[in-house]
Amino acid sequence: MTTEELLNLDFREQRNRDKLLKALKIIPPLSKIPDDELEPCHLEKALHIMCNKYGIFVRIQQDPVSGDKCDIWHCIIYNRKDLSTLGSIYGISLFEVFIKTNIAAYSIVKKIKRREKRK
Repeated sequence: MTTEELLNLDFREQRNRDKLLKALKIIPPLSKIPDDELEPCHLEKALHIMCNKYGIFVRIQQDPVSGDKCDIWHCIIYNRKDLSTLGSIYGISLFEVFIKTNIAAYSIVKKIKRREKRK
């Protein structure tokens, strides 16, 4: 499954949650943590490590088009050097956004590593 397909999964369905949690197992800092012990602080720490090491940063905000039934959270991943946008993630809970942001950030990190390897 591609990163784009993972980011478009509906988190409200259990089978999609399982797919997202399985995708987190590829990310080195998160691969050692069992699914039932995964907490937002683990996701924050993994994201912090990727951001500091590879020159990216994230901005998470509540989307202004949120409805009465639920909030929509929006995360944008930026390149620290030129402030260009590298990705955009949406979710209905902060936990979902943190999971998807880690997946997207790891995908960006892999692209950065490939680019550096070619030089």
